Amino acid sequence: ITQLEQEYAQLESEIAELEKILAQPKELDRVLTTELREVRRKFPMPRKSQIVDEVESIVIDPMAMIPDEPAMLAVTRQAYVKRSSLRSYNASGTDLPGLKEGDEVLAAGELRTRDQLLVFTERGRAGIVPVWQLEESRWKDTGMHLSALLKTEPNEQVAAVFVLRQTVEHLQVVQVSAHGQIKRSDIADFTALKPGRLTVSMKLGDLDRLNSVVISRSPEDRLGLMSVQGLGLQYEVQEIPQSGLKTKGVRGLSLVPDDEIAAVHVLDQEPVVILAADGSLKRLKREELPVLRRPAKGQRMFKQVKSRGYTISDMDCLPMHESVELVSGSDHSTIRASEIPLMTAASTFSRHSASLEQGRFLERLQPLENGTWAADEKEGTVQPTLFDEG
Repeated sequence: ITQLEQEYAQLESEIAELEKILAQPKELDRVLTTELREVRRKFPMPRKSQIVDEVESIVIDPMAMIPDEPAMLAVTRQAYVKRSSLRSYNASGTDLPGLKEGDEVLAAGELRTRDQLLVFTERGRAGIVPVWQLEESRWKDTGMHLSALLKTEPNEQVAAVFVLRQTVEHLQVVQVSAHGQIKRSDIADFTALKPGRLTVSMKLGDLDRLNSVVISRSPEDRLGLMSVQGLGLQYEVQEIPQSGLKTKGVRGLSLVPDDEIAAVHVLDQEPVVILAADGSLKRLKREELPVLRRPAKGQRMFKQVKSRGYTISDMDCLPMHESVELVSGSDHSTIRASEIPLMTAASTFSRHSASLEQGRFLERLQPLENGTWAADEKEGTVQPTLFDEG
């Protein structure tokens, strides 16, 4: 009883003291002064912080918190993406990553963790994915699906992917659908996209899909188009009217029934390499592709053989001293341009690789660089044409 009475008296005294501090500002100042002097006595160090009248807002760049490290990256047709360390890549002993059955590698290469991916899907949508947001995994693993970052729809596949390392400008993005529609847009329309969100980049018909996306660096560029049945042509990129996002575009190639676009490429002075669906290859001089006004039908780029029934799978430009990488599922092959005979459009194919049926040229991921397109071109400018756009 005595202890409880003493505790009760002590609590009443503390309550009275605390109520006095709360009720009288002078008493509160006296307590604060006493406690601060005690702190100064225990910690005799000069003040490091500064007391100012106004404080400016502090903005922290989130990219500064991300380590800038090299990494191997691969993107597949079925929208799987993989980021692996160089150690894991070198230890795997293969250039191709792990794949799901029926999937194929679309593009691969060495990037930096601060880079960004500009991804186009076959449904005519585009989005930006920061590389550092991708989960790191072993090179032989399947990797993560882009739906975790871009919220893709079921079975939405990747059509093309590019790398953004810095702010790029004066470039034109050319999109081509499987049914031959084509459009040209400024790169600024895509670099302004918010990461983690897919935006319509080209309006497509219900049965159409985005087939190819290429980058034009100069108004002098020529575009080569090839259909599955081997009808090809070339014309200047300037013939394609520039338009913003969410537009359909114009006709880029007049296709015959049951035909569609197989490949599109910005041509340079190097020979054109054509890959047939059965793995056959041939090289053509760029001049072999007829120069026609959009949207002509094109001319056949090989001699058709009834016993083989050639169809086109892909097209690329390749200097004589370089090699081309072919992929078909989990199969991979590297062929030097000098090994592919230079032929004419009137000839058939030569080199044949049966293991690469339905193959494609492997795209190597490299950061985009500034181009020379004028920045003041008016949107929607329609170039003159001799052909019906309907």
